[in-house]
Amino acid sequence: MSFLAGLPVRKRFQIIIAGYAALGLPLGLGAIAPSSLLAIPFLALMIGSGWYAMNFRCPRCRHPIGKRFGVWTPFPPRQCTVCRCAL
Repeated sequence: MSFLAGLPVRKRFQIIIAGYAALGLPLGLGAIAPSSLLAIPFLALMIGSGWYAMNFRCPRCRHPIGKRFGVWTPFPPRQCTVCRCAL
C-alpha cells in the first residue's frame, strides 16, 4: 500500500475504514442474495482491513490508535490517548 505511505496515520486509518465500508456493503449483500461465492472476498476484505487497521500505531509511543477505553473503534482520535502526540 505505497500510496498510503506518505499520509498521516489518522488519515490512513480513515481511508481503510471508509474503503471497508464502501466495498463491504456490496460484497456482503451480494453474498446473501445473488451468489454465496461473494462471501469469500467479503471475508477476505473483513480480515484484511481489520488486521491492517488494528496495526496502526502512534509514531511516538507505538500505542494502537484504534483502541479507546479498551475497545476498538472505527473513529480514530486526533491525538494519541497515551502520549498526546498529534496523529
